[in-house]
Amino acid sequence: MKQLFSKPMTLSFDCSTRRLWSLTLFLLGTGWLIQGCYYDNELDLYGISTPCDTLTISYNNKVKAIFDTQCLSCHNSASASGNLNLESDAVRKAQIVTILDRINRPSADASPRQVGCS
Repeated sequence: MKQLFSKPMTLSFDCSTRRLWSLTLFLLGTGWLIQGCYYDNELDLYGISTPCDTLTISYNNKVKAIFDTQCLSCHNSASASGNLNLESDAVRKAQIVTILDRINRPSADASPRQVGCS
């Protein structure tokens, strides 16, 4: 078998270059160690949260009251603002996508939007 190199390759550094490389590797290693130890604790960040009680919420005891107090003054059979009459529960269910779209928009943006696929 033929030997490719007659002498083994060695790298030689002077003392200042070794110190620079040692310092660089130390700083990189320390940075990775510190970054790897970062820990977000949800309790520390947000505090104790109250769980959402979905068992006691129903349309008749919560949602219907919101419609009656917040929506019916403008969206009734007499005025039907935005051509939307919300007096009937059946209409509320049929128009739920439009209603939720409007609720989730900023109050200044009252323009009707096309909902669904075009």
